[in-house]
Amino acid sequence: MIHRSLAVGATVLVLAACSATEGRDAGPAVKAAVTPPTTGGPVAASTTVGGPVVLQPAAVQPATVAGVYLIGPQDTLDITVFEVAELNRTLQVSGTGTINFPLIGDVPAAGRSAHDLEADIAKRLDQGYVRDPHVSVSIKEFNSQRITVDGAVRKAGVFPLRDQVTLTQAIALAGGQDPDTAGSGVVVVRQVPGGQQTLRFDLGAIRAGKAVDPALANGDSVIVETSNGKAVLNGLGKIAPVGGLIGLIP
Repeated sequence: MIHRSLAVGATVLVLAACSATEGRDAGPAVKAAVTPPTTGGPVAASTTVGGPVVLQPAAVQPATVAGVYLIGPQDTLDITVFEVAELNRTLQVSGTGTINFPLIGDVPAAGRSAHDLEADIAKRLDQGYVRDPHVSVSIKEFNSQRITVDGAVRKAGVFPLRDQVTLTQAIALAGGQDPDTAGSGVVVVRQVPGGQQTLRFDLGAIRAGKAVDPALANGDSVIVETSNGKAVLNGLGKIAPVGGLIGLIP
């Protein structure tokens, strides 16, 4: 009886340990799969190469910092130095993110605001070249940051990201949704370290104030989904007049 009790006890302990181990291994994945969406926010399927598909709140990061445009490679800059006309230049940011300015040579430009670059150039010129210089930097061509808008819109294309742009603003740049084919769903595809992230939003909820209008990031692809019902009705309308369609309804 003693030996039998010990055997049963050992079996119970082994089963409990296995159960605990399985719970630890499966816990995070199960939790991620069944976690409900954040109240008031959209839910997106985030897919990365070699990784699982996990439901998570869709959080899109802006391409600017606090709404300030950050200079990037291939952007073209107009730089003027007050009362020193011979130093005024129109320069393109190199692929390595620098500009070559007279007297001071290479200056880092990528990832900085125009105001920050102004201060840096002025500081360098003030070191034995120009006394108390006043420098102005403006962005002439926005070439480094772009977004693509495609799908059921009036004018699909690639658009420069000159400032912080939200999802609805991006669709407006493309002429708005195609009234004959567009649905309410919109997909944003973004390249992230290690793969690709796909985020889905409901325009109806955004416009009704029930979801946040997300800011887009450089390189985002916005795809306005097609409504199958609208497409079918639009196609039927081209085949037969409205009166003929009404006559077909029992």
